[in-house]
Amino acid sequence: MRKGMCNSNYLEFIEFIRPDSAAFAVENNHRYAKQLALYEFAAQFARGAICLDLACGMGFGTRYLAEHAEFVLGVDIDRGAVAAASRRYGSSKCRFAVGDATLLGSAPQQFDVVVSVATLEHIPSERTEVFLSELRRIMKPDGALILATPNKTVWDLYTSTDGHCNELDSAEMTSLLGGFFKKVSCWGQGMNYHSSASRTQKAIHADVLGIRRLVPRWLKNLMAHLFGLRYGRANAPKHESDLVKLLRYWEVQELTTVQQKKALYLVYVCWYARESGVA
Repeated sequence: MRKGMCNSNYLEFIEFIRPDSAAFAVENNHRYAKQLALYEFAAQFARGAICLDLACGMGFGTRYLAEHAEFVLGVDIDRGAVAAASRRYGSSKCRFAVGDATLLGSAPQQFDVVVSVATLEHIPSERTEVFLSELRRIMKPDGALILATPNKTVWDLYTSTDGHCNELDSAEMTSLLGGFFKKVSCWGQGMNYHSSASRTQKAIHADVLGIRRLVPRWLKNLMAHLFGLRYGRANAPKHESDLVKLLRYWEVQELTTVQQKKALYLVYVCWYARESGVA
């Protein structure tokens, strides 16, 4: 579900979720389950609502939201993705459009719920505040934003994704979102990535001397490939085709301050002005 701004080779991007593809292999089952768990979490806020799925990719998450919402608009910067999503999932309750996440054409206060999964990390840091301002502009006064993004503290050590140019840790995210929204709560995924790591990995993760910031990105990517997959999923289900187990593994959980530093993926629920009840 790549969101658009730092990688031009979109259609071959690794986060591009297409579960009905013949090439959707075992490795991608984790990606699918992680994304599906995020949309299951977002769906509880979407019931009976007018929703925006921002940077929707091939649209499977948009379609899932449409099963619960009154109407969902999926927006992505890639025309090929939007065309494919429209053919596969388009309906009277689920429509798709081409758009830039930092320059949406929607009217002010149009959406009850905005869902932004794996978007922020693809937006250049100098455009981050523009992006969040645009999300707040299109939300209704009692609207909610569900925003999911990798936790830089853990992600850089255990895994790697080309195209990320704006990864933040939990403290940075909380501070950033607090400047735009009245109430921000932190949830997360992938707690076992940290708990199942080896002692060596944890020692590297602590990085008391600050050595990691001196390591070039390409070497981090190589280390993540060699070691992240080997150790990071030690507690994952052995039979990865079991979607029920995978969804349990990637279940979105509310995090304490300490847990926020360990989650692989951070999920924020942000209220524009006042919180309305979840249906």
